Amino acid sequence: MKLWNTTSILKKSALVTKYPSICSCRLLSNDIWKKKVDVKLYKETENYWKKKFAEQSYFDKTKLDEKFYVLSMFPYPSGNLHMGHVRVYTISDALALYHRMNGKNVFQPMGWDAFGLPAENAAFERQIAPNVWTKQNIEHMKKQLREFSFSFDWDHEINTSDPEYYRWTQYIFLKMYEAGLVYRREALVNWDPVDETVLADEQVDENGYSWRSGVKVEKRILNQWFIRTTKFAKDLYDGLNDVDQDTWDGIPEFQRNWIGKCNGYSFDLILHPKMEKYISVWVEDPLVLLNAEFIVIKPDSYICSLLDDQSSENIEAKNPFNNRTLPIYVYNEGMTSKIDFPIERDTYLGAPSINESDKQFAEEVNHSSSKVSNDSLNVRQILEKAENLRIGGYPVSSKLKDWLISRQRYWGTPIPLIQCPKCGPQPVPLEDLPVTLPPIPKDRQINKNLNKLLWESDWRNTSCPKCGGKAVRETDTMDTFVDSCWYFLRYVDHKNDVGPFDSDIANKMLPVDIYVGGKEHAHLHLYYARFISYFLHSIGLTNFREPFTNLLCQGKVRNKTYKNSRGRYFKPEEIEFKGNKVFSKDSNEELTCTWEKMGKSSYNGIEPSIVIGQYGIDTTRIFLLHEYSPIESMDWDTKKFAIIQKWQYRMWLTITDFLRVRSNPLKGPQPVINMQEEELVLRKARNSSLGEITHHYEKTRNFASISYALLNQTMILRKPAREVRKYSKEYEKSLATFLITLAPLAPHFASTLWQGFVSAPDRICGVDEINWDENMLKQKWPKVDPDYMLPVYCRFGDGKLYEIGHVMNQHLSEFSLEDALNLVQTNHRYQKLSPFKLLKLVGLRKHQEYNATLHFDIIKSEKRTDYE
Repeated sequence: MKLWNTTSILKKSALVTKYPSICSCRLLSNDIWKKKVDVKLYKETENYWKKKFAEQSYFDKTKLDEKFYVLSMFPYPSGNLHMGHVRVYTISDALALYHRMNGKNVFQPMGWDAFGLPAENAAFERQIAPNVWTKQNIEHMKKQLREFSFSFDWDHEINTSDPEYYRWTQYIFLKMYEAGLVYRREALVNWDPVDETVLADEQVDENGYSWRSGVKVEKRILNQWFIRTTKFAKDLYDGLNDVDQDTWDGIPEFQRNWIGKCNGYSFDLILHPKMEKYISVWVEDPLVLLNAEFIVIKPDSYICSLLDDQSSENIEAKNPFNNRTLPIYVYNEGMTSKIDFPIERDTYLGAPSINESDKQFAEEVNHSSSKVSNDSLNVRQILEKAENLRIGGYPVSSKLKDWLISRQRYWGTPIPLIQCPKCGPQPVPLEDLPVTLPPIPKDRQINKNLNKLLWESDWRNTSCPKCGGKAVRETDTMDTFVDSCWYFLRYVDHKNDVGPFDSDIANKMLPVDIYVGGKEHAHLHLYYARFISYFLHSIGLTNFREPFTNLLCQGKVRNKTYKNSRGRYFKPEEIEFKGNKVFSKDSNEELTCTWEKMGKSSYNGIEPSIVIGQYGIDTTRIFLLHEYSPIESMDWDTKKFAIIQKWQYRMWLTITDFLRVRSNPLKGPQPVINMQEEELVLRKARNSSLGEITHHYEKTRNFASISYALLNQTMILRKPAREVRKYSKEYEKSLATFLITLAPLAPHFASTLWQGFVSAPDRICGVDEINWDENMLKQKWPKVDPDYMLPVYCRFGDGKLYEIGHVMNQHLSEFSLEDALNLVQTNHRYQKLSPFKLLKLVGLRKHQEYNATLHFDIIKSEKRTDYE
C-alpha cells in the first residue's frame, strides 16, 4: 500500500483542478462564517433563502409526462395552524424536494377545505359571516405556511367555498343523480343536538357520540339525500388488491374491514300503502326473494315509527320480483323462535318454505303460508331487474350503508335540486350552475343555525326547469366530505371553466404519487375519495380508478392537556402546579394531565410562529422528523431541540473547518498519511449512507432513519485529519453528498452550508460530480458508485444472515439467484452446511432501485435442487 506525503501532494498541481468560482456572484457574505453560531445567525440566513425560494417556479406545466404528484391533505381554515399541521407539510415538502433533486417535475399544490360546521359555529360566536371568518383564516394560515417556505405551487391554490370550485362539486353530484346514484329517502338518522344537523353513521363513534361536538347523538326521522356508494362496494373492495400493500401501510385491511366482504345483495322494496317509503332488505342469495313470505324488523327500526297503533299487517312491502305483498312483523326478545338478523341490519326477509327457523317464526306469529313460485326468474334476471328499477341488486356487505350527505347547515355546497309539486325533484340545469348561497343581510342576526336563512329568503323560490311552474330549491347543503373527496383532481386544472378538469391533463397527472395525511382520515375521507374516483372512471372522465399510488399516514403530534373530572379542558394560564400535582386557579380543583392530539378545543396547540421564532425554521423541521418515524405519534418535548441544535453546530463547524484548511497553507510538520486507506473509509461510509438514505426516501419514508444516517455521517466527516480535508477528493465528494442528502430535511440550512462549501478554493472534484455553479436545491441527487462493492447476504436455516460475498453495483441487475447459490457453495466456510436449497431472493428489484444490499433466503436441503 502506497503512503503519500501530504506536502508533496500540494506541489502536484495536476491533482488540483480549479474552476470559475461562484464567489464572484456571492449570495451571502462570507462574514457569516466569522459570526457567532446561534439561532439569530440561522434566522438571518433563513430569511435570505426564503426570498430566493419564493422566486422559484417549481412545476413545469409543459412536462406533464415527467410529473411527480406530492399531495398533503389540505387544512380546514379554522384560524391557526398548529405543529400537527406543520408536521404533515414538513414530511410532504421533504419528499417533494427529494424527488425534484432526482429530476422529477414535482407538483405539490395547496388549498383549503373551507366549508363546514366550525366556521358557522364561529360565525355565531363572533357575529360575523362565515365567508368573512373563513377568508380571514385563510389569509392568516397561508401566511403561516409561507413562513416555513414550503415549496407549494400556490398558482394552483383552491378554496372549496369558492363558487368556481363548488360549481363543479354540484356538477359531479348531478352526474351521480343522472346515473341513479342519488336518492331521497325518509330515514332514522343521527341528529347532533349541539350542531343541530344530521351526521352520517361514519361520523358517530361506537358509543353513539358525535365525531365533532362530542355529544350523544339523537335518533330522528327525516327526509334526507343519499349517495348510493354501495353500488361500488365490491369494486372498491377488490380494488384494494391492486394497490401496493407495503406503501399503503395497513390501510387496505382497514378499508376492507370498513367496506366488509361483499357476500350478499341489498334491495329496496316499496312500502304499501305508503308508496313513497321504502324498506331495505339484505340477502346472501337473491333467489330468496322468490320464496319470501314476510319481513321481520327490530323494535327500534325506522319502520316501527310508521306502524303507529295499527297492526303490522296494515303496512306491507311490495316484492317486484313476483308481485306479492310481504307483511311486516316486529320481533321482540320474548319470542321463542330465533331470527338471525344480518350484521348491522334491522330487517330480515323470511322464507319459511326453505328455512326451518323462518317456519317456526311464521307459526309463532300465525302467519298463513302459501306456496310461492320460485322458477320465474334466475339470479341474473333478478339483479338486472333490480338495477333497472334502481332498487339495488349489486354485491355489498350487510354492514355498509349508503352515504348520507344532507346537512341542515348554511355554510356548505347547496344541493342543486329543485322540488316541484307537480314534477317532483328536478336537477338544476348544468348551464345554471353554480347554485350559490344567498348573502347574509347585514342587519340579520347570525343564529346558531343559519340554514333557516335558506328557508326564509327569496333564494328558495324558483321555477321548475321541467314544467316552468312554481318550485322551491333544496335547502339542505352537502356534507363537506363531498367537497374534499375530489379536490386532488381540481388541483391539476383549477381554472377550467367548462368542466371539473380536463381529462387529458388529469390522466397524465394522476394517480397521486404520494399522499400524506392523518390516519384518522383513512376510513372516511379515503373511502369517499376512492368512490368518487371510481365513479368518474365509470362515466369516462378518467382512465384510472385508484386515485393514490402511495399513502403515508403520519401519526399525531401530542401535547399535554389539563382537564377536570367532567371533561372540561383548561388553558395553560388557568392552571397552577403544586408539587407534582396540577390545579385550576379559579376553583383549586385538581386536574388530570394527559397527552392528547394538538387542537384548539383542548388548548394544547402550539403556535408555529412561536416555535420558529425561538428555534428557526430548519431546526424545527429536523426536530419534527428526527426521532419518530412519520407513522408514529410524537410527544411535544422542547428539551429535544438542544439535540438538534448541537448537531447543527457540528455541521456548521464541519464547513468552517473545511474552509479554513482549504484557504490557508498547512503549518507545522506534515505527518505521513495513508491517504488510500483514509479515502477507502470515507468512500465506504459515503456509499453506505447514500444507499440507506435513498432507500428510505424511496420506500419506507422513515425520516428518523434518514436523520440518524446523516447524524452518523456528520461524525464520520468530523474525524479525518486536516491533511485529508485539504487534499482528498473523496472527502470533498463525501461532504458534497452529505449536504445534498441533508437538503430535503433542512433546505435553508443546507443551502447556507453549500455556499460555504462551493466557495472554498482548491477544488478537486469535477463538474460531472458536483455542479459548482448551481444552488443547493438544483443539485442532482447522487448515486452509489458503479464500482462500489455491495455485500451479499444469505439467511440460512438458523435464521441468521451471513455475508457470503460482494457484487459490484453496476453488475447488480445481472446478479442472479444462481450466482448467490454459487457463492455459498464455493465458500469453504459454508461447506459443512451443504447442500442447499435457495428458497427466494428478498426484493432483488427493490434493492436494485436504491442500491441497498442483497438478501437471499437459503435453507439446508437433503439434496441439491434447482433454485426457485
